[in-house]
Amino acid sequence: MDPQKVRRGLTTDGFNPFRNMTTSYSMWPVILMPYNLPSWKCMKEPFSMMSLLIPGQSAPRRDIDVYLRPLIEELKELWGDGVRTYDAKNEESFRMHAALMWTINDFPAYGNMSGWTTKGYLACPTCNEDASSQRLTREQILEQIETGTYKPFEKHPNNRKRQKDEIPVLNWAKRSIMFELPYWKTLKLRHNLNVMHIEKNICDNLMGTLLNVDGKNKDTEKARIDLANLKIRKELHLQSRGDGSFMKPPAVYTLSTKERQGFGAFLKSIKYHDDYAANISNCVNTDSGKISGLKSHDCHVLVHRLLPVGMHEYLNNEIGMTLFELGNFFQQLCSKMLLVTDLQKLEDQIILVLCKLEKIFPLAFFDVMVHLVVHLPREEILGGPVQYRWMYPIERLLGMLKGFVANKAHPEGSIAEAYISKECTTFCSMYLDGFETVFNREERNDDGGDHGLGLAIFFQKVHPFGLISRAPDVPLHEREMAQWFVLYNSFDVEQYVQEHKNILQNGSTCDTTERQRDEFPKWFKECINQLRNQGSLEATDELWSLANGPSAIVNTYSGCISNGVRFHTIDRDNRRKTQNNGLVVEGKHKGHSMRFYGYLRKVWDMTYLFRHRVVLYQCE
Repeated sequence: MDPQKVRRGLTTDGFNPFRNMTTSYSMWPVILMPYNLPSWKCMKEPFSMMSLLIPGQSAPRRDIDVYLRPLIEELKELWGDGVRTYDAKNEESFRMHAALMWTINDFPAYGNMSGWTTKGYLACPTCNEDASSQRLTREQILEQIETGTYKPFEKHPNNRKRQKDEIPVLNWAKRSIMFELPYWKTLKLRHNLNVMHIEKNICDNLMGTLLNVDGKNKDTEKARIDLANLKIRKELHLQSRGDGSFMKPPAVYTLSTKERQGFGAFLKSIKYHDDYAANISNCVNTDSGKISGLKSHDCHVLVHRLLPVGMHEYLNNEIGMTLFELGNFFQQLCSKMLLVTDLQKLEDQIILVLCKLEKIFPLAFFDVMVHLVVHLPREEILGGPVQYRWMYPIERLLGMLKGFVANKAHPEGSIAEAYISKECTTFCSMYLDGFETVFNREERNDDGGDHGLGLAIFFQKVHPFGLISRAPDVPLHEREMAQWFVLYNSFDVEQYVQEHKNILQNGSTCDTTERQRDEFPKWFKECINQLRNQGSLEATDELWSLANGPSAIVNTYSGCISNGVRFHTIDRDNRRKTQNNGLVVEGKHKGHSMRFYGYLRKVWDMTYLFRHRVVLYQCE
């Protein structure tokens, strides 16, 4: 990718700046995201650019093209003539060109930007006219006509004559202004389906139907009537009573009150890793079994991990396995790296998963948001990982803009002034040294970074914290076991381990693993001391320090940051809402490689000669 050719994505979404939904106001910032930056920067807030701020009492809807006109004119200029720019590194000027790769929106805004009406029979823009949904019957159409509200006849202010060029073509409501860009019609992916909102809608459908939530349950009386009209799933048809009323038979996918309380208790008991998810237990009422106030990322975690596991106890195997397959699909889709062949397999798998869901849930469950899942693998093949095409970072940016509103009489001015001030301070902080800024301050899980050259075992990327004690009375057998573990897993000692193993195996057919564990530390110490007495360069200070073993005094800690990951001991985690004590280690048992699972009991900090140190985890 040529760094002098800028590639950007465009996103827009509306929000209420007053944090009060009773006040009708909708503000739409238009934000450009740079894709020339490294992958860990391109979606971050300091590097995004708010190009427009559209105010108003209501959303701009299809008229958003009017506000986008200045931006489109600048994008056409950047594509054609370019802008003369100075390269400070190479100390030369060049013509910088820029292109818009795609837009990132939720589904309603997708319709505003693309011109395709995302409602009705042809709501899916990818399927277009090849939609395969169920059409209404003649009687249903007549019922809608009788109960509808229409414009008055003859002359009326609300009436508007159809223009001559106003010929509806399928679901196209307009020709998007984006097509004025010379390259727009050649792009294979112009508008992205937002995985974040699709996951949330599917989670709402699942939770509402499984937990029988009023207003969100898709298993309604009308849904049961649809099944009767289609003459399918007879066990779910409404049953008439003698008094003329109807009874809705319970479905296998609907949880009872006791089961809902059990699922709520499961969510209450879950602890998440540090910085993995919000505390979902705050949204759970175990007495009533109700779950409310879930955010988009909460739904992301539920669909991926918690819903299949938590519901497995209360649903039959068919439904449980289908939920597992759906969660596995989204886990793979949201991976940071996937092969094209894997995505092609996901395309086939999700069709089977949806077919299984159709055999379980009523027809009303399958709205357009559920259908859009079918097209997500194809979009990932064209556009790459979803982390650069979903709205999580944009939603966080909108939250920041909402916090800029200080003068409620002029919210646009407050946001504009605060945003310009923040842009100035952000720019200055990139080049100013000597004090802490957002670009040079220490990360929350900072492990200390590289410490220097020498034996790798002495230069671990670790930062223990939460000192428990300085233990001078650590049992001798525990210190010997720790020393053997350090030596056996040290890359610089491998040749000595192999040499000692060959000595033990000379003329012996027995397993020497236990014997080597007992005898190697002493043999290694004698070997290095002998080399050091001979003045050999092989016996460096670091190797000699390692051979002589650690001090009898061992510092123990309740937490440690290693390679940017935070670990806590189980005693520390018992007092916290998060859980960071779990560990999995690759090892060997009886000559076979296997994984060992456990939890962290203590963090050992062992000191050696020349102030070297090694940090170990004591696990169970």
